[in-house]
Amino acid sequence: MSYPETNQDYKKSRICYSVASAAVAPVGDLTQGAYLVALMTYLGFSDGDMGVVNAIASLAGVMQLVSMKLSRRIVKNKLFVCTGDFQRFWLAFMFFIPLFLGAGRTGRLLMAGCYLWAKVSETLISPALTDWVARLVPERFRGRYFSIKEAVGTFTNVTTTLIVGILLDALSDRPMLMFTVVGSIVAVLVTVNVVFMLMMKEPKLEHLNAEGKEMMGRLAKKDVENHSEPSVKFVQELRIAFADKNFRQLLWFNLLYTVALFIANPFNGSFKVNDMGLSYTFLSFCTFAFCMVRVYFLPKVGKLADRIGMTQVTTWAFVGLGINYLFTSLSTPANAIPMHIISAIGNAAAWGFIGTGMLGIKLKCLKEERRITQLALISVISGLFGFLVTLVMGKFVDWLQIYIATGDSIFTYAQQVTNMLGVVAIAITILYMRRTFKNI
Repeated sequence: MSYPETNQDYKKSRICYSVASAAVAPVGDLTQGAYLVALMTYLGFSDGDMGVVNAIASLAGVMQLVSMKLSRRIVKNKLFVCTGDFQRFWLAFMFFIPLFLGAGRTGRLLMAGCYLWAKVSETLISPALTDWVARLVPERFRGRYFSIKEAVGTFTNVTTTLIVGILLDALSDRPMLMFTVVGSIVAVLVTVNVVFMLMMKEPKLEHLNAEGKEMMGRLAKKDVENHSEPSVKFVQELRIAFADKNFRQLLWFNLLYTVALFIANPFNGSFKVNDMGLSYTFLSFCTFAFCMVRVYFLPKVGKLADRIGMTQVTTWAFVGLGINYLFTSLSTPANAIPMHIISAIGNAAAWGFIGTGMLGIKLKCLKEERRITQLALISVISGLFGFLVTLVMGKFVDWLQIYIATGDSIFTYAQQVTNMLGVVAIAITILYMRRTFKNI
């Protein structure tokens, strides 16, 4: 638990965080989407259940309420963060489940449990990690540091997923070996992440006694209690939030966005792999190519938003997501490749700015003194709602597939319907956003 004493110590810790972040960046993509679909297909998940598992990360967001309280009580973050980071090994472990349990109900439950626990741990450590890194990076060059870190992480991510996609296609007829390779790669990446996190040092900036020495243990805990602000009960926080018109408008906006996202997105991975027959190499190459374009244009789009308004540019990003859904709904095995290319372009345009634009609108509307708490409340409520939407849509997809199989439908695949519903949900979200936040 050593402390940085010199500027060189701070620099080494920042480099360690960049390496750790770059290592863990591909883990997210390797444990969701098409790669997770391959594992769940082998274990016998239905398309509807696959969508529900894909949305577990949204359900894990509820733990932000717990992590907010924990981050205020913990004096030193390093041990807590590194312990939570270590839980990502469960993401590697779940790829080895077919080796000893096969495609049974026990294997499916264990796989879903591993995924949920890893995502809960990731959510728990997020506020503490943010605070730790903020102490390491001076405000005067945070923009430069985080932009470089993001660029390195994105390059590592898309390069790794492209290589793994090629490997998966080469091993498609040997599923056990394929899962072993993916699980081993995830384990190596998580190991690099944990090792470099352990090499980081945590700044000594507070809980000092009269002699300027660091207080530890009970003394530090007592110092936290003496200088902490009176806590507000959760029910009172809810009353304050819902009494705020801006909070209510942002919550409705987030709920509409949640419907637009979870009504179709969780089911598209299995649709493109299992129904459209697209290869992992092709999917990974498209992700690689359009992510590189996105990294190039993102700074320019940010400057454009500062000039013409956050709402205007966020509208265009939502249109990109609508294009993704529209052309996915029009996909058939005969035209799957050109349809995916067009939808991938729309997807890259969307995720290049939707997150940034929505955050910019929220920061503009919420009062600074309640901002952190109200952002967490919006995230938690939206996360629960998103999981509920996915659960309902999962059952709907399973029912729709049975109905289509009877031959009484004009559709060939259930995901064609969900993506069309997604286009409608995006249109409603855009109309609400432009009417409510037109001056932002």
